[in-house]
Formats: sequence, structure tokens, C-alpha cells
Amino acid sequence: MCSSDLSAAKAAVVNFTQSLAKENSTLKINVVAPERTNTQMRKRFFPLEEESLLLDPKDVALKIINVLKNKSSTDAIIEIKK
Repeated sequence: MCSSDLSAAKAAVVNFTQSLAKENSTLKINVVAPERTNTQMRKRFFPLEEESLLLDPKDVALKIINVLKNKSSTDAIIEIKK
């Protein structure tokens, strides 16, 4: 899998989420879009990537928890950057 594949998939999820949120106003629907994250999958596909440039998965998880606690947020794209 290359970077363009991941970018295309991410864009599809963002667009799908926005459409779903507009169609279902009674639901709270958001998308969390982290930058490159230090996961096993990332290491497998990009083994030479410098780990210090990657997000910590725990930081991503904490941001997701905060999004879930915010009951008023909908149709939002929450980007997580290093």
C-alpha cells in the first residue's frame, strides 16, 4: 500500500462522514483524521520512517475520547497533528 492509497481512503472516509452527518441530523457523526501515527501497520509499510516524526497512538486515543465526550459536535473533521 502506498501513500496515495492511504490518502484516497482517508478522503473517502471524510466525504462519507460529512454526507452521513448531513443526512442524519439526529446523530452525532464526526471523523478523526490523525496524521502519520506510530502503529505496527505504519512500520510494516514504511519501515525506514523516522519514529520521532510520528504521532503517538496514545495521543490519538486521548483525542478520540475527548471527541466522544463532546456531545454537541457533529459533521466535524478533527485533525490530529504532531
